[in-house]
Amino acid sequence: MQFDSSKLRQHGGNIREVSREYGPKTYLDFSANINPLGLAPAVEQAIRDGISQVVYYPEPDAVTFNHAVAEYLGVDPKYVVSGNGAAELIYLLVRRVNPRRVIIPIPTFSEYQLASEAGNSEIVPVVLRRETRFQWDMEALLQAVPKGDMLFLCNPNNPVGNLLERENLLAVLKACREHGTAVVVDESFRDFVEDMPSALPFVEEFANLTVLYSLTKFFALPGLRLGCAVAQPAVVKELNAMKDCWSVNTLAQIAGCTAVKQTGYIAETRALVAEEREFLYNSLRQIRGLDPYVPSANYIFIDISETGLSSGVLRDKLIERGIIVRDCATYPTLGEDYIRVAVKRREENLLLIDALKHVLEGNDGK
Repeated sequence: MQFDSSKLRQHGGNIREVSREYGPKTYLDFSANINPLGLAPAVEQAIRDGISQVVYYPEPDAVTFNHAVAEYLGVDPKYVVSGNGAAELIYLLVRRVNPRRVIIPIPTFSEYQLASEAGNSEIVPVVLRRETRFQWDMEALLQAVPKGDMLFLCNPNNPVGNLLERENLLAVLKACREHGTAVVVDESFRDFVEDMPSALPFVEEFANLTVLYSLTKFFALPGLRLGCAVAQPAVVKELNAMKDCWSVNTLAQIAGCTAVKQTGYIAETRALVAEEREFLYNSLRQIRGLDPYVPSANYIFIDISETGLSSGVLRDKLIERGIIVRDCATYPTLGEDYIRVAVKRREENLLLIDALKHVLEGNDGK
């Protein structure tokens, strides 16, 4: 599938770019799906206290962090390899497999395609249809398995938010094992999902499976870059041999080790996001022209086709009011009919709702 790579490289959360284009002021950013609580106080203090450590090299391969995140995820540390965000590991996994063809559901997180194209792999798209609200198409997915050497699955899928349930996930894993297809399941938003159908319990059984996990979303660390992959030890060993042994910087390692131990912050985040997700979803449903999808994580995907505005125009109008949303026109097949918004605190969510009402009631659908 051909798609403009410059568009694929456009992600949410680029406030500096918005400030340059639209003028410097205080913006409320709903385009990046980061924990609305921000940094846990203990993590912020650990980063401050760790400043003196930056004169030394980081711990090679982040072994201490690997043990901390392994305990948090409930896996053996020898199954964990850390990375400079999950994005680094996506590129490393493609290099490791060196696939001729990569199966990618569309729409989904763009870095899977970018990493595959960087490795000169052909993309085998499994196009999810808007008529079914982009639900996972198991028939198409299973039919695609023999056509590729590698498969990426984002669960919950970004930007739509649909979950691949455990029984369907297991069916895909079995089909991929039968055909020798490597599988990467990206669970970067797992911490926000109630009753997450995780692939982690299957890692010991399936040598072809790697599960990605990001700490940048739930623990509000996007600027430090921190993620990990969970796979069988032989895969971990190969990935460690391929990557820079200092790819995870000292402050990221310190922050990660502290973050996964913040049980109070974790519980507070889950309670807040669950409450505000329901509030924001129900509020968006009441706004004329908006058709929000039922959310599973900390973001809501919205069909705006009935507003009479394109996603780009709506984004621009909201930016004028100091609100940034994710224009989903950069995702293949979505066109200009969709935006995505993060779930934030009540006072911030109310500002988004008020801005949307102002813009949409003011344009009368024209």
